[in-house]
Amino acid sequence: MIKKYFSAEQAEGILLSLFGVISFSTSVVLSSQTKDPFYYGMSITLFLFSIVQIILGIVIIAKARNNKVKVKAYSTEKTENMLIYEMPRVLKQITMNKIMVIVFFGFLVFATIILFITIDNISLKGLASGMLLQSILLIIALLYSNKRAEEYLQWIKHYFN
Repeated sequence: MIKKYFSAEQAEGILLSLFGVISFSTSVVLSSQTKDPFYYGMSITLFLFSIVQIILGIVIIAKARNNKVKVKAYSTEKTENMLIYEMPRVLKQITMNKIMVIVFFGFLVFATIILFITIDNISLKGLASGMLLQSILLIIALLYSNKRAEEYLQWIKHYFN
C-alpha cells in the first residue's frame, strides 16, 4: 500500500506539472499567435495557473520521494512512527487539499460571475474562461488526491492501530 500510494502521488505530481507545461505552452501560443482579445485574456489566466501547476507538481514529486523513504523505514523499523508521524502528515495533507478545493471553488464562482457580468469586455471573458477551466481541472485533481489520501489513512489506522 505504501509503494502504491507514493507512486500515485508521484504520478499526480508529474501529471500536474505536465498540465502546467501544456497550459504554459497554450498561453504562449494564444498570446503570440492571435490578436483575438478573448484568447489573449485566456492566455493570461493560463499562464498564471501554469506557474502554480508546475511548481506544485515539482514539490509533490520531491515530497513523495522523500516521504516514501521515511515511511518505508517507519513501517519496518519503528511501526509506532506510522501513527506518530505519518498519520498526522496525511491528515494535514487532507486538510490542505480541502482548503485548496474551497479556494479554487471560489475562483470558479468568481469566473462564472465575471462571465455573466461582463457583456462587452471580451478580454475579461477570456480571462474568466481560462480561470474557470483551470479551477475545474485543479478541483478534480485535489478531490482525487484527497480520495487517495483518505484510503491511505484508513489503511494506516487499520494496519498500525
